[in-house]
Amino acid sequence: MEKQELSYQEFTHLRDLIYRKSGMFFPDYKQEYLSLKVENRIAALHLASLHEYLSHLENHYGELQNLFNEVTVNETYFYREETSAEILLSHILYPLLEAKPIIKIVCAGCSTGEEPYTLALFLKERFPLLLQRFKILACDLNTAVLEKARLGRYRAYSVRNVPERIRERYFTAQEGGEYLLSQEIRSMVEFFHMNLLDIPFFSPFTGSDVIVCRNVLIYFDMESRKKVIKDFHDALTPEGHLILGKTESIFSINELFTLVHYPQTIFYRKEVHP
Repeated sequence: MEKQELSYQEFTHLRDLIYRKSGMFFPDYKQEYLSLKVENRIAALHLASLHEYLSHLENHYGELQNLFNEVTVNETYFYREETSAEILLSHILYPLLEAKPIIKIVCAGCSTGEEPYTLALFLKERFPLLLQRFKILACDLNTAVLEKARLGRYRAYSVRNVPERIRERYFTAQEGGEYLLSQEIRSMVEFFHMNLLDIPFFSPFTGSDVIVCRNVLIYFDMESRKKVIKDFHDALTPEGHLILGKTESIFSINELFTLVHYPQTIFYRKEVHP
């Protein structure tokens, strides 16, 4: 099959469709990237042409989800933000244990699960007798990565930063150099499918004490970011916290949060107005 390249008109048509349905925006310089991803879907479906694929996309609702799965980026690994996790436990979660019976944490854009599982490992080590007090939820738009997350099976690259003691205790080496996370840790995280652009008023996010959303908003345009941040704010409990990636900031688009500085990291606290 010949290489299938999107014309600019086809590119903008697909870009607008993806944007309307997910909030992800692909600027013009991503035309070649999107063409490559569409080419992968054409090959997977054994279709003969780009025209045939676009027709298939219009007539098969499930293919849009497959395209989402193809175009989303899923770079992540265990213990990626160790300092941030330590501060979360000591400065936010520990004080909450004295104030609330159940503490709810949601990881938005969790990819293959390394981030919520890292948090579960920290909780297991720090509060082994209080695990029933924590509820960890994790979501992603990409259904394929959610399936991988539930399996809890990872390549050596993903666990390279895990301390040896933790790896020996909670991971089992598998054939092919992979590692299987223990059922004990996997059971601490509940995964669900969610489009962040379409968070309902009552959702798994509702009543969250902490929402972690790292390196996700960078794929949204300004309007979509504002909507997602507002939805996060509405879902958080009074003085709940939002945690973003190191290079992300919401201050240019939102005044509903207060910036809270900690050593080597920044969190956002929901403001409570009288």
